[in-house]
Amino acid sequence: MTTTSVPASATSVLLAAADGSRTSLTIENTSSATLYCLLGNSPATTAIGGFTFSRGLNASATLTAPESTLAVYGIWSTDGSGGATITAVTNPVTDGNSAISTYAELKTAIANWLRPNSSASADMLARIPQYIGLCEAQVRRELHLRSLDQTDTLTISDGSAAVPTGFQSVLSLTLTGEPYTQIRALPLDQLRKLDPTQVSDSPYYYARTGSTFLFYPRTDATAELRFRRGVTPLSADADTNWLLASAPGVYLYGSLIHADRRLIGPRLGEWKEAFERELASLQRLEMDVHTDALYPQPSGMVV
Repeated sequence: MTTTSVPASATSVLLAAADGSRTSLTIENTSSATLYCLLGNSPATTAIGGFTFSRGLNASATLTAPESTLAVYGIWSTDGSGGATITAVTNPVTDGNSAISTYAELKTAIANWLRPNSSASADMLARIPQYIGLCEAQVRRELHLRSLDQTDTLTISDGSAAVPTGFQSVLSLTLTGEPYTQIRALPLDQLRKLDPTQVSDSPYYYARTGSTFLFYPRTDATAELRFRRGVTPLSADADTNWLLASAPGVYLYGSLIHADRRLIGPRLGEWKEAFERELASLQRLEMDVHTDALYPQPSGMVV
């Protein structure tokens, strides 16, 4: 793990260079000015489309691969004291079998477990990405962790805003200015039927379509979005994500379940049990982290 600091600047600066081996990147804003960050491109600007996310004083953002491997550029709304603290983690994870820290290593491990001491057929190797994709879809449905909850600032322009990277579901969506009104969800077809001539200083309905949030009435505003982050799918051989880094067994056993269902293998029950154990282990860890200890309190009476 390495930690660096960059002073606040109203001119775009490089916060973190691209690094294909980085598994996690945390950026904390220590300036009273707002920090705007842009992934993969330069320069960052405060204009719409010129930044990927923004953070206020003492707020942070944690990126996992592949987002964490990209170059990150930053710009503050004004010059001032403070800046950004950047913490980078490069931490390959191993299990009892072999190192499983990338998509390529995961595919190799699955092939080895399906055909120990022999070579997998070309047909089997071609289908392994399908098994992994089915596992990812199952995990997105079944794994619900508070540690995946994230808060981001949405800049709404003419009634639309981009869906954040890694978004899975909305927990809350609230205007950042008084009276901090909650923006309520509507089905997309109902939103489109509303009177387009309606005028308001702030939106009070939203709907999602693809990678865009649409708001009604169409106006400019800033909102705080609390959302649940999902599992970023693996696609390139060098890809990794938070789940593969912290619990490679979930990927391994979950993929083997779907492989054995197609192959009518005799170990389906074994893989399913191992997969459920891995998920339960993550859930227990979540409880350990987020459960407050209970202490007996005095009654206030003195005997």
